[in-house]
Amino acid sequence: MGVPEGERRAMLDERLRLIEEWTGRGSILDVGCGDGAFLARAEARGWDVFGLETSAEAAARARAAVRGAIACAPLEQAEAALPRELDAITFWDCLEHLVDPAGALALVRGRLRKGGVLGVTMPNAAGAEARLWGPRWRYLDLARYGHLHHFTPRSLRALVERIVQPSRVEVRFYGSVDLRDVPVLAPVAARPAGTWILDHASGVLGRLGAPMRLGSTLLLRAQVDAATGRG
Repeated sequence: MGVPEGERRAMLDERLRLIEEWTGRGSILDVGCGDGAFLARAEARGWDVFGLETSAEAAARARAAVRGAIACAPLEQAEAALPRELDAITFWDCLEHLVDPAGALALVRGRLRKGGVLGVTMPNAAGAEARLWGPRWRYLDLARYGHLHHFTPRSLRALVERIVQPSRVEVRFYGSVDLRDVPVLAPVAARPAGTWILDHASGVLGRLGAPMRLGSTLLLRAQVDAATGRG
């Protein structure tokens, strides 16, 4: 199920807002940039953008979307061609796909300027959806989703603190149970009105679940060498 375009734009703008809130605007690298939609939003707001993408098809779309440089290569092969210093580095729905997440974070850590921000999103392995489905949680399907690793809020934060050694870290929660994926509700999802009802109900569950740290998506932001001290 694809995310409606308006909803996707709002999500990307929220991610960008959270980065800018801590570091302002400057240069940004999006690892696993996909079709470049996030970088296009950033570039329109005055950022100098750079992207990495291993899919040639997606990289071509990203190049068409932004003026900034897009490299079609994995991080470890493209590292030498990246800017020496960056104000922000993001792994939106990417880190869990990498063979060595810790190694990837170590590669980019030295390129963050003082006050620079790291952004990460991924499914929440301790969220309501994961707890409801247990071993049938959709992201455990490696062939379909390609997630090599699964993180809880605690394990993701611990990884970032160990490798990046940030001065402050914040984890946020979004989404809850996607009711369109509940098999017993498939007849409802098949009807246009039913789709609207399920999406609305999923949104309500998301707003209720986020304060309880049960959101289906984790968003972590971490700042290096910030004057505010460790958070």
